[in-house]
Amino acid sequence: EAGKVEEAEKEKARIEQAQRERAGHVLPPKWFKRDGDSHVFIRDEDPGHSYWKKREENWTGV
Repeated sequence: EAGKVEEAEKEKARIEQAQRERAGHVLPPKWFKRDGDSHVFIRDEDPGHSYWKKREENWTGV
């Protein structure tokens, strides 16, 4: 069983390393809001965008 634990820890470390490497290449998600029948891109300077910015910061690295 000790071998399985060690193997699982190595696999976990490999996955975490892959996530760290990938995180630098991912573009931040784009957020849209509904405006009638269309969707409008939410820009960073939009004060209503701060909720999404905080939410995104809290979920970074997940």
